Amino acid sequence: MIEKTLGEDLGFPDKEKPVNIYQGVEHLGKLDSTEDIYAAFENLHLTAYQPSLYLEKTQAKARKGAEKEWDDNVNRERFLVKMMGVLFMKRLESSWFSCMTTVKKVLDVHEQTLKLALEFRDNGVNSPLVTGASDDMDDEEIENLMDETFSLRKGSIRLADMKNLGGFIWGLQKDVNSLRKIYENIESFAHDYESGKEKDLKLEELVKILNEKKKAKNKKIVIFTAFADTAQFIFEELKKRGFT
Repeated sequence: MIEKTLGEDLGFPDKEKPVNIYQGVEHLGKLDSTEDIYAAFENLHLTAYQPSLYLEKTQAKARKGAEKEWDDNVNRERFLVKMMGVLFMKRLESSWFSCMTTVKKVLDVHEQTLKLALEFRDNGVNSPLVTGASDDMDDEEIENLMDETFSLRKGSIRLADMKNLGGFIWGLQKDVNSLRKIYENIESFAHDYESGKEKDLKLEELVKILNEKKKAKNKKIVIFTAFADTAQFIFEELKKRGFT
């Protein structure tokens, strides 16, 4: 009926086969290879997100006590940290810029938690721990990941309740140092990128595709990305290159 009304043959347009381009981050600052980058993230313990491990005198005792209940706080926090590890990789896969913003936010949480722990140890200031997402962590996936985990917590954790405060502080210091190194390396890459010494290889591949698209009759294109900060980064970078 529609064909008779419009007087033409209608049908679905032919689709071109998808082209998959795999272009990851090859190095970041002094992290000279993909293996070095992954190893740096794998070394993180993310102590600030696992305070329940330090309520007992040893981590082994805390884990043993959690074996009886799968939804114990120790297990919830362990799952959170595993998911954070996945999220770091997803962020890095999305863009180095996205990964950098996330690393900075997680670093801020660990530095603040370490400050509170040291104040309690040195001056007896028993401040409550901030176990959820920080106020400036506006990424929906991070917020949901953390809020879902910590909303199940039975009660709150006080530093005075920690039987292994020394271990908690040691773990925080180790994570702060590791996170700082990762952030400094990404920041170094960012500075070199801004000065033209480095190239974003994934972005360059996208620019090639867009330049080819300019030659086509239909020049419209839609770019999808999982993270808002990556979308903003791409928008700003393409704008610099004259894409509107």
